[in-house]
Amino acid sequence: MVLPTDVVTEAERGNLEFVRTWINNQPDGGREYIDDRDEYGMTLLLASCSPIPRSSVQRVALARLLLSLGADVNICAADVFDDHLGRTSPLHEAVHWALINPEMLHLILEAGGNVKARILSGLGYIETPLASLLRIQGNMPHLAAFHHLPGVVAALLRAGAELDDISVRCQAGSQYQSAEALLHRIEHVFPSVGSNEDFIKVKAYVHGVRSAGSWKSYARHAHKDVCAVRGLVTRGFLAPPGGGSEYDRALAFLVGLGDNGVVWNVLSYWRGNK
Repeated sequence: MVLPTDVVTEAERGNLEFVRTWINNQPDGGREYIDDRDEYGMTLLLASCSPIPRSSVQRVALARLLLSLGADVNICAADVFDDHLGRTSPLHEAVHWALINPEMLHLILEAGGNVKARILSGLGYIETPLASLLRIQGNMPHLAAFHHLPGVVAALLRAGAELDDISVRCQAGSQYQSAEALLHRIEHVFPSVGSNEDFIKVKAYVHGVRSAGSWKSYARHAHKDVCAVRGLVTRGFLAPPGGGSEYDRALAFLVGLGDNGVVWNVLSYWRGNK
């Protein structure tokens, strides 16, 4: 079935009740057509994820409804050959406005959005969601736009986003670029970003995951550091004096808690919000 244009348009607008009513009036409660496309190759889920800031709350609610009805979170627009080189995917769409409202991004990731999928964007790039995010960020002239970038990058890396071969220009002689190369491009375009705390944090995430081999291993580094310090404290080799920096006092407090789970809960929060 070719989806009616007005239904897809209302999905883009976040008109939850309109789309819900249309779905409920279809055979099998709409499940039969949940992944069908309109004449432009858009599914209802793709439409609800479109990077349009207005009605973001309603569109997240609509996406949640569609997913509950069985919508495929990884179907791409015009993905005729099912090779993830379609025009866009729900996760790629969610990335486009994640710096304004990351709720849709988290919903799509939780539903199993493929962070490794490479799609052919409308601007002539084959890229993963992480590459799309960094390329978009590289076109933003204001440093304030980097404020939400670390959390979004961390979410993608935590979900298994790759660092190598994530973006290539669709022209002869072009080679796939890494996350580091895309970050370098941002610094080249905006030299002042080199001193921006949020950008520095993103670089640290990428470097940390590169060095550790995965986000999971990277997240465990802090645990290993505390275990090492705890061993020194228990053997009497390290005992911060009554003064010391806030970091020293905080670390001394943590290592003194013992293996009661509190330490690891604190570290998990610490790593996730660095």
